[in-house]
This record gives sequence, structure tokens and C-alpha cells, in this order.
Amino acid sequence: MNGLVAQHGYQVHYAGGKHGKPDLANKNFDSGHLMIWDPSPDSGSSFGEHEYTDNWRKLHELGHALTLKDLNTKYGEGRRMGGLGKQRTLREAKRSVEWEHLAAHKQRELASQIGIHISDDDFHRELNTVMHDAVHRAITGKFTEPGDEGFQPHAHKVPLEHAMKTLDDHAAMMGLTDHNQLMKKREIALALTDLLKSVIERNRR
Repeated sequence: MNGLVAQHGYQVHYAGGKHGKPDLANKNFDSGHLMIWDPSPDSGSSFGEHEYTDNWRKLHELGHALTLKDLNTKYGEGRRMGGLGKQRTLREAKRSVEWEHLAAHKQRELASQIGIHISDDDFHRELNTVMHDAVHRAITGKFTEPGDEGFQPHAHKVPLEHAMKTLDDHAAMMGLTDHNQLMKKREIALALTDLLKSVIERNRR
């Protein structure tokens, strides 16, 4: 896997867990580095097996690096982390979700190049899990643990448009009328209260 990473002009930079905070100011795509979160089973968001997690993350992050140019052509630069309306605009939230979609497809392509062939059903399950986390993170700014939370992905393709509509719907509930709009602190508090009420009401039905 390291050979494939090097073939595309990158080297791995581990961070998180036992590796400490990432040095993204000096080690990023522009400097030829892929930031890989600590793949240890106890470091969070792990598949439970060090080598598999390590290789999966390398392929996925390489997928991000190789699709960044096309992403920026469509959306421009944008923040990769943060919640909708708070740290990221709707444009940035959509950018981050579509980037995960592009990276997952590129990851499958890269895997095929080194002899790892993924069936459509397995790919759709993996893609739907990635997108589930991406949409949740784009709205809340927080990562999820889909497997630990009992998430069961479909084995059929869920269109990207479904994820984008979810973002549009939440933006509308938060009163974000412009794709480049952020909310004021008071508006954020009111929007979160309304969102919580809608979730509680939905669960009562």
C-alpha cells in the first residue's frame, strides 16, 4: 500500500491517538503528505484490525488527494470540518459530502489497480456507510461510529442527490437562505432547539 501511495507522489503522516495532534500546517496534500489517523483498534473509528484499518485509510485518503482538484473546480476551497451554519456554509457542507462520494469511488478504483476487487453490493454498503457519516458530520460537525451505533447500510446504490437534499432540508430548517451564509450565535441556539424539537416529535410518531 505504501508503494501505491508513493507512486502517486505522497507519503504517510500518522496523527491522533499515540501519534499526537496532526501537523496539517506543514504536512498536507500540498506538501505531499497523507494524514492517516492512528489505525490502532482503540483509537476510534477503527475496523477493529490494525492492518486492515491502516490500508483502508491510506486508500481512502489517497482518494481524497486525487479528487481534490476536480472538487475545487466545482466548489472552490472550503473548510473540511465543522457544523452546518456554525463553522461551515451550505456550500462547504455539500463540498465535504461530495468529496467523500468522489473519494470512495476513487478508492474502489485504486483498490482494483492493486488486485482488490469489490463487488457492487459490498461497495454500495461501504459507500452508504461513508455517506451516512459524511452527512451527519456535515450537519453536526461530529464523527459517528456507524457500526457501534447499529447502522445497517443498504446493498443498493443510494444517489448522491439524497444526501444533498438532506443538507438542503436541514439548511432550510436552520434558516440558511444563502449557500455561503453562516449563522449568528443566537440563531444557532434557536435552530438547534427547533431541530431537537422536530427530532423528538418525529420519534413520537
